[in-house]
Amino acid sequence: MYYVMSDINGCYDKFIEMTEDILGLEEDDTLYLLGNIIGSDENSVKLLKEIADMVNVYPIMGVNEYAAYNALKSLNKDLSDGKDYTSLSQETLDAMAKLNELGCRKLAEDFLKLSDDERNDFIDVLGDMKPYDTVEVNKKIFILVHQGLGNFEKNGKKLKSYTVEDLAFTPVDYRKRYFKDNGVYIVSGHVPVSEITGSSENAEELFIYENNICINCNAANGGTLACLCLDDMKDFYTD
Repeated sequence: MYYVMSDINGCYDKFIEMTEDILGLEEDDTLYLLGNIIGSDENSVKLLKEIADMVNVYPIMGVNEYAAYNALKSLNKDLSDGKDYTSLSQETLDAMAKLNELGCRKLAEDFLKLSDDERNDFIDVLGDMKPYDTVEVNKKIFILVHQGLGNFEKNGKKLKSYTVEDLAFTPVDYRKRYFKDNGVYIVSGHVPVSEITGSSENAEELFIYENNICINCNAANGGTLACLCLDDMKDFYTD
């Protein structure tokens, strides 16, 4: 079975509840995570290390991963070069400030507790994340992105031509039909369902319109972690 989740934001317990207790994820299943896997929750490092050991899980870069990769890579380089916290480069300071703006201060603190090898591995996991993925299931094609298709062109622009900024930082227009083919879907997260609908009603359920699917039910802010099975379009939610 093929499953998709998004915007876990470091909520380790909800991830375990979904994968083990609700889905019973097995080795022959495939799970895609559409960015903002790490975030404001205190268990971001623990969560990403867990995911890195799961061979059937495919993470996609989101806003938080992009910021964390740039900040932690620069920080790690400064520390490796012998700099202390009072002499960090301006590049590192700016990147760390951006990470803090995203609420990921605890992530940076926990990163610094890792060994040198663990820090390098952590950065590699972030850097290896793809900006998008695609999968065909039961004659349906699913385009998997963190936010959307910025600078979209109807003339068949190839996905590999889109930048990380297009895919991770530019949200889907959920009112817009992007592809004439009814069998093509865009699955994304980042923007909570409540912001799309402008209402708290049904905010903890997936949003689907014009073949655009949003699966961010605000797990990190008191909502639920949602998961969509692409084989039968069945949705699942944590408590």
